[in-house]
Amino acid sequence: YYLENIKNNNIILPKCDDYDSNVWHLFVVRSENRDKLQKYLKDNNIETLIHYPIPPHKQEAYKEWHNHSYPITEKIHKEVLSLPISPIMSDDEVGFVVDIINKW
Repeated sequence: YYLENIKNNNIILPKCDDYDSNVWHLFVVRSENRDKLQKYLKDNNIETLIHYPIPPHKQEAYKEWHNHSYPITEKIHKEVLSLPISPIMSDDEVGFVVDIINKW
């Protein structure tokens, strides 16, 4: 439902070639205006999360890589935002999220 109905050009959706092959545990979109989008969604009673805010090469386990630069990875980590997803969300709840995003 998300992939077919989100029509906002400011949001990059996950690439999915085969809709029947994914078991979504997170629905992560990207936006260059992530913080504004997150605030807008919160103002509309839609909770979001940033599940992976730190690029792998900046995490403690890879501290020997901290001084390296990986611009694409760093850009992605500044843009990612997890939208609500749950098997108990009703079609109306999913539709509400989609409608609010499309109005942004």
